[in-house]
Amino acid sequence: MQSFTSRWSCPLTDSTHIPLVTIVTPSYNQGRFIEATILSVLNQDYPNIEYFVIDGGSSDNTIDILQKYENRLTWISEPDIGQSQAINKGFQLGRGEILGWLNSDDTYEPGAIRTVVEYLGKHADIMMVYGEGNLMDIDGNFIKRFPTMQTFDLWAFIFQLSNFMQPSTFFRKNAISTLGLLDTSMHWYMDFEYWLRIGSRFNVGHSNHVLSNTRIYPATKTARGGIIRLYELFSVINKYSSNTFIASSCMFIGGLFASHLKYKHTKIYNCFQSHILLCKSFLKKKISNHHGVYADDWLGKKARFMLPVLNAASHIRIGIEFPEDTRLIPNQICAELNGKAVSVLSCATPGSYQLKIPCNSIATAPIEIVLIFSRALPPDSQRRRLACKLVSVDFIA
Repeated sequence: MQSFTSRWSCPLTDSTHIPLVTIVTPSYNQGRFIEATILSVLNQDYPNIEYFVIDGGSSDNTIDILQKYENRLTWISEPDIGQSQAINKGFQLGRGEILGWLNSDDTYEPGAIRTVVEYLGKHADIMMVYGEGNLMDIDGNFIKRFPTMQTFDLWAFIFQLSNFMQPSTFFRKNAISTLGLLDTSMHWYMDFEYWLRIGSRFNVGHSNHVLSNTRIYPATKTARGGIIRLYELFSVINKYSSNTFIASSCMFIGGLFASHLKYKHTKIYNCFQSHILLCKSFLKKKISNHHGVYADDWLGKKARFMLPVLNAASHIRIGIEFPEDTRLIPNQICAELNGKAVSVLSCATPGSYQLKIPCNSIATAPIEIVLIFSRALPPDSQRRRLACKLVSVDFIA
């Protein structure tokens, strides 16, 4: 796998020998929440943080709060064209090796920054890491743990709405040097697009520590947007995938519609909540079976992968294993790369096999691979047609 040389390996004891972390908070008229946000950064136990608050010209009490802490952070208040531009301003001012942004109504958990630095220090091949997170109400009360994707999967990230919380996500500055800054034309999915940009080119890791808290309430930006927001979402998906999957589209549209009902027409939402959840469950199962790569390591009759383009890799090696089941053997596997058949593997007996798929000539990211099996088991209780077990996916130099 492609690796990135870590610029630090020493214990976190002397702030002159540990990486600088840049945190940016974009802000606009969030005086009610921003002090809690600021304190969650300033009270971190990690000693080498630079903190920027980029305000869009607030007219509430935000400036008073920023002045209160101006000896411990850097702030700017001037009109901008949106959240993405504000974040980019902060990143351009920053000198840190590790970057993250924290919205002005969210908070970090104690020890979050130290956890991230230690993780990236131990995993030199990881460009971006995300952790667990909590959802909280408008008053900061815990609602529930966010359902975080446990292993980064590009296909599931795009099509299954498998996700992770933006404030629990951090990346190396190398990402900006290679991929550029956030897209300032986007207002809702700038983080989703940037995570796809990183995940299409580099390795992404997961920490099982809770790193942040996101506030959920009707006035939040996440709860608004309507058709324009939906258009922005599909523009991102079309940018990173050549395929359109109807069930995923229904999931996206239904999710935004349900969110609108929940916050704007609560009584109607409550009346149809059970039906909404039933439809969501059906679509999730449909999308999962279309993916064909399951959490218990089974592959379906057709299994779809999306992988990053790593410059140092010449081949992708996929390890599989057929169990002792005569219904699965003999089997033939056809491998497709970006829509074209590239190899066929015949498997005559149970046991382990490896497919090697050349990828050194691929320039378009991400790589889309489909494995098609000639035989599979009958549908199980989840309507899965299982073909074999996935053992590993590796990049070979």
